[in-house]
Parts: sequence; C-alpha cells; structure tokens
Amino acid sequence: MPTIRTIERRLATTTLWGLFGSFALSFILTGFGNGSPVWGLAGFALLVAGLVAHVIINQFYRTSFSSGETVLGFLVFGVALLIFLSAWIFDRSFGETNGLIGLAGFAAIIAFFVAYLVIKFGLRGAFSMFHQLGRR
Repeated sequence: MPTIRTIERRLATTTLWGLFGSFALSFILTGFGNGSPVWGLAGFALLVAGLVAHVIINQFYRTSFSSGETVLGFLVFGVALLIFLSAWIFDRSFGETNGLIGLAGFAAIIAFFVAYLVIKFGLRGAFSMFHQLGRR
C-alpha cells in the first residue's frame, strides 16, 4: 500500500506534467504548424523546464525517477523522434524551419539527459553505467 508521501509525489508529478506537458505540446504543434521556430522552441524549452521541475520534486521527496517514469519517458521520446523523422523523410511540405525546431528540441532533451546523468552519478559513474550495459 502506498504511503501518503508516495501519493503526494505522484500527485505533484502528475500536476506538473499536466501543466508543462499540455502547454509544451501546444507550443510545439503551433511551431510546426505555423513554421514558427519561436513557438516550437518555446515548447521544447517548456519540456526541459518540466524535466528540471521533475528532478526538483524528486530531490524534495528524496527519491529518483521510478522505473515506470523512466520507461514512459524513453517510450514517449522514441515515438516522438520516430514521428519527427518519418515526417521529415516522407512529408514534402516539411520545411527547414520544422527541421530546425525538431533537431534543436531533441538535442536540448538529450543534452538535459546527459547533464542529469553526469550531475547525479558523476562522469565516471555515468560512463560506467553504459559500459556495464555493453558487457551483458
């Protein structure tokens, strides 16, 4: 049975992503739809801000990302990247601005992920995690 503290953390993260996620998705779709890099990049900036806020919530509750959150994050990132690449390859109306928005946004998310690993585990610890995965 989950504790009150666990339920509070879940509520905080759900509320956080309900706010940041909805506005970020709206801005990203507006940027892609109108060919406006300002709106698209603002959406990706909100996603990164949501990730930072999630890390702050984790620090406040003295926990880390749960395995479900990690899997969901990688799954959403992978599907979004696949959709972006498919649109770039197959959609003839996909312009340079849309490519800029997508590449810059996904690069920012990847940079956040690498920075998070280095800050949390140190450079040696982050490298060792991937090195051990390669040995299995």
